[in-house]
Amino acid sequence: MGGCFGSQVEKDTVQQLWQDRAIRWDQPRTVMALRPAEVTLQAFDDVEDTKGDNGLGRVQITNLRILWTSNTNPKLNISIGMGTIAYLHFNMVNSRQFQRVRAPNIMTQYNNTRFEFTFAIDSDKAMQLFHQLETTVRRYRATRTYRDLILRDEALLSDGELTILPNEEVKKKVENCDNLTTDESFPGTLFVTNLRVVWSAAATPNINVSVPFIQTRGVGTRASRFGQALVIETSQLSGGYILGFKFREGGEIERMLELINKLFGEAKKNPYFGPHDASVQVVDDRLVIVPPSSVQNVEEETTTAPQQPQQPQTATDSTSGPTAVVNVNNSNTLMLPEGAVQVRRSDAAQGAGEGGRSPSSRRARASVRVREPVTLDLTKRHDKEHVTRQESEVGQGVSPSSRKYMAPKCVICMAKPDECAFDPCGHVCACMDCAVKLDDCPICRTKIMKVLRVFLTT
Repeated sequence: MGGCFGSQVEKDTVQQLWQDRAIRWDQPRTVMALRPAEVTLQAFDDVEDTKGDNGLGRVQITNLRILWTSNTNPKLNISIGMGTIAYLHFNMVNSRQFQRVRAPNIMTQYNNTRFEFTFAIDSDKAMQLFHQLETTVRRYRATRTYRDLILRDEALLSDGELTILPNEEVKKKVENCDNLTTDESFPGTLFVTNLRVVWSAAATPNINVSVPFIQTRGVGTRASRFGQALVIETSQLSGGYILGFKFREGGEIERMLELINKLFGEAKKNPYFGPHDASVQVVDDRLVIVPPSSVQNVEEETTTAPQQPQQPQTATDSTSGPTAVVNVNNSNTLMLPEGAVQVRRSDAAQGAGEGGRSPSSRRARASVRVREPVTLDLTKRHDKEHVTRQESEVGQGVSPSSRKYMAPKCVICMAKPDECAFDPCGHVCACMDCAVKLDDCPICRTKIMKVLRVFLTT
């Protein structure tokens, strides 16, 4: 295979993308330097490496890794790839600089070995450091398609068409393209974009492969038992695959070779690891990037909705029949016209004389009386919307104990959902902002040793 790639072969393994999938200690400055397209998202000074006992240093969080460099000796450093991180949580540690504090704890796995890192920082910045780490890890996992070679992923295509990533553009689509093995060829469709090459089988679209140019070692042609074939070789860190493709139309292989080599060269000069500042959401149990246009549209709808003229809305008691008309202004307040609405229920004697109706029917009788003007402040309504919505969706037949887990709330602030579990007692009863301020579990008063970030599903 070596002779078919020409000058496109990259033999220097230093140029391969290793920063996000390796852990290295005490490296020279050339290795610790940021590679092209690697961006520093946030930096923290005076951070203590409690596990290595190396004193204070500076932490840089990039879109590919976490860098820690000692303040006194730059030769003492750590590079932690985002791809090696298993999970994050808070842990109580004994620090020389900050005494006993709660610090972000990073659990990693590299070369079949587990490593643990704990970075202690001033308590005022500990939560900010943890949130930045958590956000960066989520965004890194959501942008995996930009960097990694992916095999047999049903999310690569939708209805036979390529699922376009943010900032991706399809350059060429060839339907009559066969994927070659040693003994067989499988018909399918080849997509070439500015970021990657994707092939999908015609009979079974779930049999597919996505090869980013970042993980491509070289592109060329080679003779095979099926004729001249286009060959793509991937880097050793991505598995060292050799993929062959054959085109049924004459002259198509030369055009595709020229196009892919051009895009491959551009990607080498200007690599792209995905948007490093995009929003992330969970779709079908996987993290995905939300296009900036979608986020902008949601924000525009949110800001322009109160400015639109609204018809008078009707406020209805769920247990009463008559209604009262109220107006909603643009200041997050609910205004009652010319006075407050008061519901006066009929007495039991009137209800009992109407054909023996049930108590619920008797309670439905009401009258409206206008009093002096009243303004109801709804500025904190957004903090309770998720609880109201979930309670309305629960419906009948759900026990109170089940409702607790479908709409959990922090027992401290009573506004945000439960986000963490306490070790060793295991109680899940507080949001992360409140949990980091606690020393004892609010339920059982057990001493908190660790705060674990959890994700509850309905």
